[in-house]
Amino acid sequence: GVQRQGCEALGNLSLNEEIRLAVAAKGGIDVVMNALAAHGSSVEVQTQGCEALGNISFNQENRVLVATKGGIDALLKAMGAHGSSVQVQEKGCEALRNLAFDAANRAPVAAKGGIEAVVKAIGAHESSEGVQRQ
Repeated sequence: GVQRQGCEALGNLSLNEEIRLAVAAKGGIDVVMNALAAHGSSVEVQTQGCEALGNISFNQENRVLVATKGGIDALLKAMGAHGSSVQVQEKGCEALRNLAFDAANRAPVAAKGGIEAVVKAIGAHESSEGVQRQ
């Protein structure tokens, strides 16, 4: 659907550093967060939303913005709702990893259950190289 495609587009655009900053400046974080909130039962939207937040969070300024806007909670909610989805777990772990590159985000990620979510994902998907790598 449109929400999945939109999140996928923003995630792909955010692979470029200059465009990544523009995505954040033009409201892309809010759009992804709204898609995640509105389509919690869709594995596809959750996968693409987690990937988009992870890609957007690849630089320091955006890491702070994503965390401030509730990105940690959104990622953990997606991972909790779709524990059996390798894709959601891989993209969720990747996004949490990117957020945790910023020292200011480490304590909130840990306090909100990020460590447990990552450990659970690794344990549940032992045969997934993608989850294990993230």
